[in-house]
Amino acid sequence: MVTLDEASNIMFKLAGAVPAIEPARCTKVRHKLSRCSACVDACPTGALSVEDNEIVVDKTICLGCGTCSVACPTQALTSKTSTHSFNELIEVSLNSDYLDSTETEQTNKVLWLACSKHQLAKLGSRHLEAIPCIGALDEAQLIHFAAKGIDELRLLTNSCESCPLASAGEYFCKTYRGSQELASKWGLTLIVQHIQEENGQESAFPYLGDGYSRRGFFGSVKQELQKSSLAVAESAIEQHFDEQREKMQWRTRLLNEEGTALKRFSIPRNDAILDALYSAERQPAQTETIQPRFAGRLNINHNLCTDCGLCAFFCTTGTLKKLGKDIAQSVARNADNKNNSEAQNTSCANATTPAGAAPKPATHEFRACDCAQCYLCVDACPNHAIKLDRELSVAELFELEPQAI
Repeated sequence: MVTLDEASNIMFKLAGAVPAIEPARCTKVRHKLSRCSACVDACPTGALSVEDNEIVVDKTICLGCGTCSVACPTQALTSKTSTHSFNELIEVSLNSDYLDSTETEQTNKVLWLACSKHQLAKLGSRHLEAIPCIGALDEAQLIHFAAKGIDELRLLTNSCESCPLASAGEYFCKTYRGSQELASKWGLTLIVQHIQEENGQESAFPYLGDGYSRRGFFGSVKQELQKSSLAVAESAIEQHFDEQREKMQWRTRLLNEEGTALKRFSIPRNDAILDALYSAERQPAQTETIQPRFAGRLNINHNLCTDCGLCAFFCTTGTLKKLGKDIAQSVARNADNKNNSEAQNTSCANATTPAGAAPKPATHEFRACDCAQCYLCVDACPNHAIKLDRELSVAELFELEPQAI
């Protein structure tokens, strides 16, 4: 007879799929000189590599933890968890009164998640949701929890120290710190309690009564196995056709429909963070400085820039654009007029400054909120004329008009 552990492991193997890959989003696929190795560095099993402009996943050792999808700045890799908002679980958590061991009502709104290896991962409770690994949680989800009114996140896992995905747990700590440093500026806080429990140990989870019976559990296992079998079959078919398309249409995966430029992408994770911060009740001063993992302040050294346009051509999100000649001249004239006006108002004490010394014309435009902070523009520039600064103001983060640079 199949045991609960064996059934859980079967489901995990079938459902714990490798991440979905969108090669055109990957900076190393777009340009061989990209310095990015975020996914490779984050993978706890060494299943990822990028070779010859191609993302390679060793499916024999990938455990589907989802950490790579969190690490990737352009979301070239995505897992089911990375696009999950947990809205139904949030609603249940907000409307539940959690009682601790002393049976006194807690004021905190607590949301419970369990890693796939935890004994309660297949419980079926409406108060608990299973995720592949805590490393699959990203900043957007953590900030989303806080923005929706969740006070505390409790993560149930087995011992992470003995888990092959131990480094994924460490990566989550980094993700959590980054999310809180950013969210705290908007008055959003989320307490995280990591509870490590061994199988057979009495769990801290308080809603054990609303889970499956043993018969109900195996009924759900049967349904999940059927779904997973279909998913595996679909994945095999898709992989076959992907390999065929790979041989025939490698270029079309990168180029737009016109075949004139590389594809551009929005970053859903970053958009979700911006939406959560914008809707927060407390808003920081516009001059407040932040250092998010995305966005940034871009500067071009026009003494080094040859206006080749490679930075804009390779930009993953299209937030960096090369200005046309007429537009660039217009921007230069406006800057010149502003400079002359300021020079005429200069006091006599500063009259030695040459009047009319216009700055070199802007050649590009850039919008900070759309930047993925992947550094591809920096790496693609042959003259090292571009600098990306992580620190920027709140006003710059939410500025919708592209800035000429």
